[in-house]
Amino acid sequence: MNRLADADPLAQALRRLVGAGAGFRPPAGEVCVETLPASRQVLRFSFPDSGYAVVGKFFSAYPPQASADLSLDREYDHYLRLPALGFGGGLAPRLLGRWPERSLGLLLEAVPGPDLDHLLLRASVHGDPAPLLAALENLAHLLAVLHSR
Repeated sequence: MNRLADADPLAQALRRLVGAGAGFRPPAGEVCVETLPASRQVLRFSFPDSGYAVVGKFFSAYPPQASADLSLDREYDHYLRLPALGFGGGLAPRLLGRWPERSLGLLLEAVPGPDLDHLLLRASVHGDPAPLLAALENLAHLLAVLHSR
């Protein structure tokens, strides 16, 4: 796991975006950085002294030209529309902002708990499908609500 120094411009931008979007400023100090499996650069940033984490999705180039970058720009716009569709209160990760000039296309609050990759591994290797089925049920509910609105 990598770390960003407190004085790193990205660490400072993350604190600013979290402060504006989540309503509190994470404490000063290093920011832990973890690469998540994805088709683009996606990083989880955690603030060790608070236990708070965010997920950033990055453009390969800005302004967006490539299909994947245009898709990320649309995803940001979709997150902006979610509150008007009634998706507050934890149905979807909260959008905290972006910093496109530094390739940060989208910053979201991290969803606590294991991701689907972890749950798939747990079900297939350890024979424990119950947590996976519960997570898939939650995902199906989110998608059903999203598509009905």
